[in-house]
Amino acid sequence: MHDDGQTVIKERIYVDKANKDVLIDEITTIDNALTRPWTVTKRYVRETSPIWSGISTIARRTISTSISARRATS
Repeated sequence: MHDDGQTVIKERIYVDKANKDVLIDEITTIDNALTRPWTVTKRYVRETSPIWSGISTIARRTISTSISARRATS
């Protein structure tokens, strides 16, 4: 970027209206070192995975088992 310290970076983050599992991030850089504003758009997709739901189920069973074991020994 230019040494004049006049760089402006604007970022707009929003959820896609058509698909609530998509997050859109638009980043625009305005600087004297550039001939025009530079914009990049990033899309982040939320993935629902059966692996994660399985891990959380296992974690819940482990936690409830350890709580039950503590109650039994008390």
